[in-house]
Amino acid sequence: INHSCRPNAVQTFWFDKEDADPPNMPKLQITTCRSVKAGEEITISYCDNSCPRKNRQNELWEGYKFHCNCDWCERSDVDAA
Repeated sequence: INHSCRPNAVQTFWFDKEDADPPNMPKLQITTCRSVKAGEEITISYCDNSCPRKNRQNELWEGYKFHCNCDWCERSDVDAA
């Protein structure tokens, strides 16, 4: 699942000890957090998207080695910090 600084889904990891195979293996659940149009890519945030763009860009480069070019990062009128 790709990253966006304005994701349409969130990830949750949880453990289901009763029927997990193997036992104690984490499970990943993806839940939409806003309306998603047919054909729209499901995205999650790999960083704290409440931080200023510069901080997000630095965190994404340091942790994942890519420069974000999502719609939110490309907007010049938003979060120029």
